Amino acid sequence: MTTKPLDSAYAFARILEWDSEFFGQRIARVEAAGLVLDAGASVVQWCKHKSVKCAYLIVDSDDQKGCDAALAQSFRLVDLRVTLGVSLPPLTDETPKSPPVLVRSAMASDINMLKAIARVSHRDTRFYVDDHFDRERCDELYAVWIEKSFLGWAEQVFVAEVADVIAGYITCHSHAGLGEIGLIGVGDSFRQRGIGLALGVAAGRWFGKVGDNRVSVVTSGRNAAALALYQKLGFRVSFIQYSFHKWF
Repeated sequence: MTTKPLDSAYAFARILEWDSEFFGQRIARVEAAGLVLDAGASVVQWCKHKSVKCAYLIVDSDDQKGCDAALAQSFRLVDLRVTLGVSLPPLTDETPKSPPVLVRSAMASDINMLKAIARVSHRDTRFYVDDHFDRERCDELYAVWIEKSFLGWAEQVFVAEVADVIAGYITCHSHAGLGEIGLIGVGDSFRQRGIGLALGVAAGRWFGKVGDNRVSVVTSGRNAAALALYQKLGFRVSFIQYSFHKWF
């Protein structure tokens, strides 16, 4: 089949400037619709023309044509992307009885500890599944993410303290009545102790105060602990997608 001109692929792909700069190689996001057209040839041609090293692709779980096209173009499945949602109120009011947990807004003095937790708290994500990405660089990705969240990427960052030691964090985003949880992380020595639940409850109260009527969160299908936490907080699965990567 004759491929379309290079310019036509712009409708189905774009360079991700931040990701490209961070990982030191050109990264793009492509759309499944572009792969289905011409069996993906025009999108792949555009990526090669733009010297793309890695292309991200998200396909809805019920889009069989998109999945088939991704596999036909040698995209590799790297994650099951689960989006959950909950209407407000309520989130659960259940909080851990022991140990006592203080949840408060993050302060500048917390940043180094938050970054240390972030470096080891997100290793079930797609970047770690894909061995083309340097593991230390992936750790640093989340350290940068939590720092930038505090500096303005997120509207609110909460931290949890146990006996004056920072145990975890959660980042909150709000827009036009819709809230979103960005990152949630708990230090290794504090897991399975209700820290995530306390953070989720505090976040839910904040979302309600700012006028949000629904909250969503995205997590990895392989992260059973996160899925269990969100279900305890009242979240239910909204939809499921597949995440693919292709390296050139």
